[in-house]
Amino acid sequence: MGKFMAGTRYLALIGVLALLAAALAAFGWGIAKTVEAVSLVIASLGKDPGILITLVEIVDAFLVAMALLIFSIGIYELFIGELGVPAWMKIHNLHDLK
Repeated sequence: MGKFMAGTRYLALIGVLALLAAALAAFGWGIAKTVEAVSLVIASLGKDPGILITLVEIVDAFLVAMALLIFSIGIYELFIGELGVPAWMKIHNLHDLK
């Protein structure tokens, strides 16, 4: 029974992979928003009032992407094994992840 329970930790890979896919999608969304912002700046010569909103959306997209990536790495480290990440990014318990 103990080996079976120890093996169930690999179920966490489902969450890790899902979070990783979401992080990649969010990075793609941030890149798309960046292209949109650059084209808006060029087309309006910097005079469109929507530029500021688009820039804030870019920051938001990349913050979400980074949070998803950190959660993915953290869950992997908690349940599966160590990764070669900097010391400040090591997750030792759920409180660290939170």
